[in-house]
Amino acid sequence: MPSGSAFGPLLWNIYQNVLTYHIDVNLHMHADDHQFYTLSSDIEVVNDNQTQTYNRCFRVVYFLKGNLDKYRILMLGGKLDNNINIVIEYKAVTSTDCLELLGVSIDRHLRFVKHVLKYNLQEKQSAI
Repeated sequence: MPSGSAFGPLLWNIYQNVLTYHIDVNLHMHADDHQFYTLSSDIEVVNDNQTQTYNRCFRVVYFLKGNLDKYRILMLGGKLDNNINIVIEYKAVTSTDCLELLGVSIDRHLRFVKHVLKYNLQEKQSAI
């Protein structure tokens, strides 16, 4: 399908929506972005779950490869532990204090400070 085709987005949605029928994971999808998430206080459970999810989704179901450079870990609440070691396909996933998701800056305490400051600054600049 040529880039810019009117059928491109429709065919992509048909193709990617099948993903939800083949895997049993926590998954959020928007357009061509997929976020897999795990809820656990045990880092080993998180590591195993995310590795299995990656393998099932990208290697088994779709024969695709995820962009591991974009993978991030956001631990909610508590103390930020930069020593978390989650490895997918021999690449360590980076831990972060704040992450962008669909244009919203989400911090680990769910206070959205960075997001509010960003848009407050934009509002002040547009008023000038």
